Amino acid sequence: GMSISYCAVLAGISTFGPIFFQGLQFFPDEKSASLHFSAIVALAGVVGTPVGGYISDRLAGGKASREQVLTTCLRIMSFSSVFGVIFSICSAYCTTRNSFLFCMGTAIMFLFLPTGCCTMAVMESVPTKMRASAVALNILIMHVLGDVPSPIAIGSLKDYLAPNCNTKRVDGYEVLNPLCVEDGEGLRLTLVLCLSGLVFTVIFWTIPLVFPWCGRPAYGRGMETGEHLA
Repeated sequence: GMSISYCAVLAGISTFGPIFFQGLQFFPDEKSASLHFSAIVALAGVVGTPVGGYISDRLAGGKASREQVLTTCLRIMSFSSVFGVIFSICSAYCTTRNSFLFCMGTAIMFLFLPTGCCTMAVMESVPTKMRASAVALNILIMHVLGDVPSPIAIGSLKDYLAPNCNTKRVDGYEVLNPLCVEDGEGLRLTLVLCLSGLVFTVIFWTIPLVFPWCGRPAYGRGMETGEHLA
């Protein structure tokens, strides 16, 4: 449940990112919008993923218990998702290209930050012999309830709030409908609602920190408290 909204938002941004970039009039054409979107996603991933892994290793490496590792992972996941929400919502209301790219790029970087921690948290939450099954089940749930239906739902929302922001064939090429500029506010609202899904990620990743008895395993019998991932 923790990662469903996380994956849903990432899938939505990945699918409709270039349309948001171009439709909000930050870029003149689809090629430019797609190029810049791909660049910031790649850069954010290259920076965010290893930084998240490095932080988790520094804070919960060595002889830390499984509970300490899980707590560290949850903290990284919670804080990174909070900053991801802040920067992503700010990006939706930016009025210049550079500020939009900075806020969106920073938001995506924070979303990539807990990538390794998500898997570690799952593996540290179950007995060693159940780790493979737990990771497999987590991946299945993320796909079935997260990134598979997300583009469909967000696409339907976009068609409702910004009906003119669709593709149109011009001289044999598929381009964004020029009338999309008239639905700028609807497209912006679509982006905000899409990014707002991260609020659920913040909630589900923060609850086990605030209420340790809720959503966390009871370490003891059947749980090797001294054994954790290297």
